[in-house]
Amino acid sequence: MATPQAKKTYKRPQCKHEGCTNQVKSRGLCKSHGGGIRCKVQDCDRSATKGGHCYTHGGKACSVEGCEKSAQRKGLCYAHGGAPLCVVEGCEKVAEPGGRCGAHGGGKRCKIEGCTKRRATKGLCYDHGGGRRCSLEWCTKHADKSGFCTAHKKEKLQVKARKRSESSLVEWGIDSDGDEFA
Repeated sequence: MATPQAKKTYKRPQCKHEGCTNQVKSRGLCKSHGGGIRCKVQDCDRSATKGGHCYTHGGKACSVEGCEKSAQRKGLCYAHGGAPLCVVEGCEKVAEPGGRCGAHGGGKRCKIEGCTKRRATKGLCYDHGGGRRCSLEWCTKHADKSGFCTAHKKEKLQVKARKRSESSLVEWGIDSDGDEFA
């Protein structure tokens, strides 16, 4: 008598785009980062709908007059009701897997026991090491898509502005102390 084998489960790998935890659609990328079916129109890199075109080139657009977003469900975009809403009474937010919005416990949670916060990356919330960190080696604050935390991004922008103004002064024959030179 043969012994029943456990059913093998296959989990799609994660998108290879840095910091993305979405599952791969094709070419090692999720739909947001270029995976999946693309629009048939030459030089268009948008995601295609069922007909093979993005909503700009003939894919279904939201049926609400004046809305140019792509239809998700029932001919509507997310903003106009094309996505399931949270099951919590009175909540108008889009539901995550499980029927609830992020604020009401929907979506994936941090894998640290007892933590109820949403995952950022690697199965962890920001407090437990998930998410992108500031590019400065010694800084552990959260980073935005620039790779820097708010404080260091601001510093970086100030340094760039200062360098630009200093180079302009040199063109006018003025040094960084405000003195003219020949």
